[in-house]
Amino acid sequence: MISLIILSQVQVYFSRSVWNPDEANGDVYLDTVVVKYIHQAQKTIDMAIYSMWGSPAADIISDSLIAAKNRGVRVRIVAEADNTYSSDKRYYMSKLLNSGINIMFDDETDNNMGNWCDYNGGYLMHNKFVVIDSQITITGSANWSNAGTRINANNIVVIDNRDIALAYIEEFEEMWGSNTDTPDWNNCRFQTYKSNNTPHVFYLNTPQVDSIKVFFSPTDGTEEQIYRHIKWASQQIDLAINDFTLCSIRDTLKTKKDILHIVADSGTYYEDKPSINIRGLPVQSDTYCQNDPWNPPGDIYPDNLNNPGGLLHHKYAIFDRYVVLTGSVNWTYSGNHRNDENMIIIYSNDVANQFFQEFVARYVEAGGDESMLPVPVVEEPSEIQKVKLAIWGRRVIVNSPKNIEELLLYSTSGRLLRRTEKKELSIDRGGMYILKVITPEGAFTKVFIVH
Repeated sequence: MISLIILSQVQVYFSRSVWNPDEANGDVYLDTVVVKYIHQAQKTIDMAIYSMWGSPAADIISDSLIAAKNRGVRVRIVAEADNTYSSDKRYYMSKLLNSGINIMFDDETDNNMGNWCDYNGGYLMHNKFVVIDSQITITGSANWSNAGTRINANNIVVIDNRDIALAYIEEFEEMWGSNTDTPDWNNCRFQTYKSNNTPHVFYLNTPQVDSIKVFFSPTDGTEEQIYRHIKWASQQIDLAINDFTLCSIRDTLKTKKDILHIVADSGTYYEDKPSINIRGLPVQSDTYCQNDPWNPPGDIYPDNLNNPGGLLHHKYAIFDRYVVLTGSVNWTYSGNHRNDENMIIIYSNDVANQFFQEFVARYVEAGGDESMLPVPVVEEPSEIQKVKLAIWGRRVIVNSPKNIEELLLYSTSGRLLRRTEKKELSIDRGGMYILKVITPEGAFTKVFIVH
């Protein structure tokens, strides 16, 4: 059963348990969320899927797509060509094609199934997203397989925002090769043939979400976004990760080891060099990764999923209980520089708390001590906490129902940068900042990002 935490622009769902079920949606069959929105589609469905197979989840999703087409909804699908080379996955691709749904594959397919594109890098179309009626975007870490939606530890995020949906459609149509019902194998572009051509920053300024950023691999600098947010973090980094092979990220995390907590898929924990070094153990140096065991070791645990097992398949990080980075991008070279992927970064205390509820469940389940994870005191918002920030380039304008006596701008290290009695101030450079708003009724602080 799915319960909505709040009526909002962003909904988050987890396939495994959460620490406090009153604060996040856990133990959800993620395929049922996807199908719910497919059933609601009235005009269009644009889907990019790495993998869809396994009963009953893939049966339910494929049946809902066919039903949508039969009621007049335009359904377009971009998929990984590997789906055509194994019988269990090929079954679902054939089922969709035989129903009259067009599919564009990223590379040559088995027996020339469907349409396929010559303009690729030979890597993976690893996305897991769908856009409904150019308004609703569903993305996250979950492959649309039975294991991906019901067994492995995964997340999906549902976003109700037209501008973000249009950005995903622009990325979809670059792979599709056209903006029509029919894919174009002359204009299709995958992987290293793509360009950085979508907007990235979306200011929502709602009670739930301040802003959202969207990036697509391999063209948009996803790895740089990981570095930036690690460097900006000052209080806490919680990381739940599947594949993790970039030792350069290991090195950046080392500068934050005192505030870092990691739950890794057990395969990653025991086999990937960054995780082995974080555990304090040596690895064999090579061109891509120099041995650097942490001493003392970092706070890292292997997942302990049970009933019925499965992978920890997340690719999310929570920074300072305010920023969430998630999507399909593994922290690997291929995930950032070769594959078709998407990364979404959400600036929201509410969304960060929902991911934190999932992280605590995995961390304690893996053997971590709950007391190692500081839990903030949550209070009912006062009038002054209803202050909203409008960010225009490097200008920050404060909209408040109360009189403002003074604004104090701090860096995340606590250094005072600006002091003004006006309702706006300017920022010299992008980054994470802390704003203290002082009114006759009291003061409060707000963390925000300037891109």
